[in-house]
Amino acid sequence: MTYNRKKPQDRFFKKVDKQGPNGCWSWTGAQISGGYGHFRLREKMIAAHRYSYIFHKGEIPVGLKVCHTCGNPNCVNPEHLYVDTHHGNMKKMKEEGRLAKGQAHGTAKLDDAKVKYIRKMYREGLTKTEIAKMYKVTPVTIAKVISGQRWSHVTE
Repeated sequence: MTYNRKKPQDRFFKKVDKQGPNGCWSWTGAQISGGYGHFRLREKMIAAHRYSYIFHKGEIPVGLKVCHTCGNPNCVNPEHLYVDTHHGNMKKMKEEGRLAKGQAHGTAKLDDAKVKYIRKMYREGLTKTEIAKMYKVTPVTIAKVISGQRWSHVTE
């Protein structure tokens, strides 16, 4: 018995729209949160941009991630893909203003107004532990807010 299975690259390219903005190749298949495409390869799921990188450029070196020059997580254009460390990618995203910070971050428990008030309460004598209990965060989080290590974009 023979099976008529399509090659992975044939299945992959049926889900790619090469007419995207700014030369992006948009993934039209399944996506996970954050807009990253997913593709089934040999009974496993792989990120679509990772498959595109491997198909066009070769294996991904150990310890590196596939990153986008375009900032579009849905893009699978190999010309927009490069490898870097997680730290390097985060640094580049921050420099380009693409890193979610403060209340724009999906898991933020604080917002700009709360951060200003936290700093004010600390200046007025409340302890980090007391403030942390009020906002249901850790004293370490409060310490980082006060020092400006976190929420540095919020000024008085």
